[in-house]
Amino acid sequence: MAFALFFDSLAWIWRDGVREYARGWMNVHWFVYHFFSMPVLFESFFAPFHRLRERARAGFDIEDWLSVIVINVLMRIVGMIVRTAFLALGILAECVVFLLGSFFFLVLVSGAVFVPIVFVIGVITLFL
Repeated sequence: MAFALFFDSLAWIWRDGVREYARGWMNVHWFVYHFFSMPVLFESFFAPFHRLRERARAGFDIEDWLSVIVINVLMRIVGMIVRTAFLALGILAECVVFLLGSFFFLVLVSGAVFVPIVFVIGVITLFL
């Protein structure tokens, strides 16, 4: 009975457990990727910050024209800085998810090996 339960649990870990773990891990990656809106941040990387921009007044005034250019360029630079910070934070979160997922995958897989070893050690120490 105990051996059948042990082999059934081994079969579950290697057959269904690894597949379910991989699906869950990919769901977490999908969540982090979309939580930080990485596709939107990449698409709008050069867009002005909060779509703030100046428009030139009617007529030709060189001072007004240059101030509009400077403000619009500054808003784009601020937008790039903010988007770069959020992209870096998202990439860092993805790295953390990857490292923690790898660690817990090793725990899942090694659990199938360590459970029988610990069981045998427990039985040996029980009779000593």
